[in-house]
Amino acid sequence: MLRRQGSDIGRENTARLMRSADLTGKGQGEALITTRKPTGSDLRPDLANRAFKAPGPHRLWVADITYVRTRKGVRVHSFCH
Repeated sequence: MLRRQGSDIGRENTARLMRSADLTGKGQGEALITTRKPTGSDLRPDLANRAFKAPGPHRLWVADITYVRTRKGVRVHSFCH
């Protein structure tokens, strides 16, 4: 808020002002659960066999999912390479 009003204030000065006003920062909240262990046999075989060097173009594709917590909730970003 101070920065939006044009004040150039550092982290330590902000902490001191918050302590003097008996204010605390918002906590991170509960941990985000992004994976669940399978109950039966693993249904996702390791098709790459941990060999991530492709024998040629378009022969091996990998993907990743990243969960990012924002003020409005959780955003999911997925990448395919």
